[in-house]
Amino acid sequence: MMSNPLNPRPTLPLTLVAPGETAELVEIRLGGDEKQRLQELGLLPGSSVRVVKSDPTFGLILAVRQDGRLALNRSTAHKLIVRMER
Repeated sequence: MMSNPLNPRPTLPLTLVAPGETAELVEIRLGGDEKQRLQELGLLPGSSVRVVKSDPTFGLILAVRQDGRLALNRSTAHKLIVRMER
């Protein structure tokens, strides 16, 4: 886990967030079209994301952002850096 000295709550990849937990998106570590597409879907730094289901067998993460659900493959979800909400 990574930490920021100005904010004591550590950051971690979305893949480590348990179902039912909510986290704040801190950074998208993707480039180009992938990053742009996620931003168009509303995944922006500062937005809140709740993990509904994490399925390691099929490699999918189902996350809810305010009004919509997103199915993400694990490699993409691993590049979404979040901070757990209190």
